[in-house]
Amino acid sequence: MTQSDSISRRTTLKLAGLSVATAGLAGCLGDDDDDADPDAWEGVDTIELNGHTNQWTGIAPDPIDGVENPTLVLTAGQEYTLTWYNEDGATHNIAFVDDGGSVIVETEWTDDDEQTLEFEATEDMVEYHCEPHQGTMVGDVEVHSE
Repeated sequence: MTQSDSISRRTTLKLAGLSVATAGLAGCLGDDDDDADPDAWEGVDTIELNGHTNQWTGIAPDPIDGVENPTLVLTAGQEYTLTWYNEDGATHNIAFVDDGGSVIVETEWTDDDEQTLEFEATEDMVEYHCEPHQGTMVGDVEVHSE
């Protein structure tokens, strides 16, 4: 093997790695967003999440089990019970906001072990987050009409 072959192979490997990284950042690999399948959310009225300063992790229903910052698929006008569990002892809350960032419904900030929010889904809801950790504990909300 000559030195030019070695450089060419290294360059090829670097370019291949760059292509995979770029595809991953563009969302082209693996993330088929099964958590946002409306049919899988049929009949769901209870949601459970684990809260940790670096993310929410889905527990229930099944479509979000183990998913980081899962998309919540809701039906407008339906009542929901969302319980989140404090995994790190930090102060957290949960807030649902509209596309302008205005809070629609929220809980108090707490470092308790768990907190429950009962709410009615509205078509204005587009995101949920923990107000003290909005940069990491944030997920999308898809609200469908009945």
